Amino acid sequence: MNHQQKNIAIRRGWRFMLLVFLCLVVLPPGAMAQSVTPTPIWTDFWGTRAYLDGHRAEPGTLIEAFDADGVLCGLDSVRSSGEFGPIHVYGDDPSSEPDEGAESGDVILFRLGGDTATVVGSTVWSSGTPGETSAELGLYVGGFPPIFTDMPSLVSFQEDGDITVNAGDHLEDLNTPLYLQQWALIGGEDLNLRIKQVYSITGDLVIDAGLNKNGEVEAYLRVTDHEGFADSVLIDFLVEPQPDPVYISSPDFVQAVEDKPFEYTATAIDADGTEPLWQILNLSQWLNVEGIVVSGLPTEGILDGAFTLIASDELYSDTVEVTITVEPVNDPPSAFLLVEPDDGAMIVLRDENGDSVIHFFWEEATDPELSSLSYDLALQGPSGSVSVGTSLTTNSLSLSINDLRSLFENVGLPEGGQAEWQVQAKDGLDSTLSFNGPYALNLDIALYAPGSENGLPKSFALMPIWPNPFNSDATVRFAMPEQILISIDVYDVLGRKVTTLVDGIWPAGIHTVNWKADMLGSGIYFLCMKVNQNMFVQRAILIQ
Repeated sequence: MNHQQKNIAIRRGWRFMLLVFLCLVVLPPGAMAQSVTPTPIWTDFWGTRAYLDGHRAEPGTLIEAFDADGVLCGLDSVRSSGEFGPIHVYGDDPSSEPDEGAESGDVILFRLGGDTATVVGSTVWSSGTPGETSAELGLYVGGFPPIFTDMPSLVSFQEDGDITVNAGDHLEDLNTPLYLQQWALIGGEDLNLRIKQVYSITGDLVIDAGLNKNGEVEAYLRVTDHEGFADSVLIDFLVEPQPDPVYISSPDFVQAVEDKPFEYTATAIDADGTEPLWQILNLSQWLNVEGIVVSGLPTEGILDGAFTLIASDELYSDTVEVTITVEPVNDPPSAFLLVEPDDGAMIVLRDENGDSVIHFFWEEATDPELSSLSYDLALQGPSGSVSVGTSLTTNSLSLSINDLRSLFENVGLPEGGQAEWQVQAKDGLDSTLSFNGPYALNLDIALYAPGSENGLPKSFALMPIWPNPFNSDATVRFAMPEQILISIDVYDVLGRKVTTLVDGIWPAGIHTVNWKADMLGSGIYFLCMKVNQNMFVQRAILIQ
């Protein structure tokens, strides 16, 4: 039981106790047995609003009328929900005794269901021709509920539109102003009916249905006042179908990225299910269209783009101007090639040619944004990389043998005497390494023996073959600080010896032999030089 139901039950209990008290104490003897005495004169009272505790009085609920002297002069009951009358309220017949009823000017007291009713309307009794004098009343016990009067039973509007229902003009509530009323729609789910807006001062309600919903459905409009009393009215809502316009749903502002493929798919919505007809016009020069897809590649210098979309059905059309902004991207310098020294070039580090010059040369790179370029030249050895020249503004650099000696000492002299050089072009944001680099440098380190005499090698060494990879012929060089027995054999990847290049006693010095491998197949081979208990190995790649 909610709070309102508890209050109603309490009020009904008090009314019952009060009625018993009146019957036993207040009313004069014989009052309980009063009956109506019909007379030739009466006034009729009727109404459609008999309410008990906020609800329409049920059929059979007793209605009593008393004159100013407490004489019962009218008796009837509710005939249908909340409706009563006409009730004959009889007047006093002056030609007879005793007092049978009201006299002209008496204010009639009404009871509903045994409780004194609050009356809306005039209850002043006036004599007249029987049946020709009447008055409409409202009888209320336990509060004044909201009441709908003459509310339209049919409300119609067009699909995807709305309608304003002047509910406030059809509502009576003696206790609660319009701005305190609470409104609700109950039912109508098939059309997603809803109260879109409430104008609380006037009680005007804006009602609409769901998007693209049409048809007919019944729903209750319910109003509840601040005391919790409510009234409902059944309304037939008719939503008339209307052709739906087509509209373009794809965005009118998009972004593209320089040098990356751009693609845009046009989309539209037509609630009727009609497939729209498309026109795609006024495309920027870098754009192409196929069907409903616009694509293109925004290259260097393209900052924006645009095109026009037109979607149409049988009745409507929609037009959108699409704007494209292109996000610029810095392009790195173009590819370029190392030129000199050749890949695998032999650099002889002799004391006597320490002032000789080695020229490093490479192609010039270009920058798509026409930015100024600079170059970095680096040498790579076993211990890392060393920068030879940074931010060079030309595509060449010359170094003496002595300079190279110092640089290679910083990164370690490579075992076997092979190092690398590489060039990087820069525009301030991005950089590009040479396309064909790094290039190998074969260093004749056995000839570079600081502190040795007569220019003889300081240690035994088997130098990288040249060229490598090679085709049929290769040059093999080895260094000997003293005369001794040595051998140089060639093995394949399975460890099988395929040939012997050197086998015997050789004097001190730098020696060169030619390896003719035209009888061997392409693959990787290993050259092994044995001196005493020492082994020196170089790898060779043969490409036939």
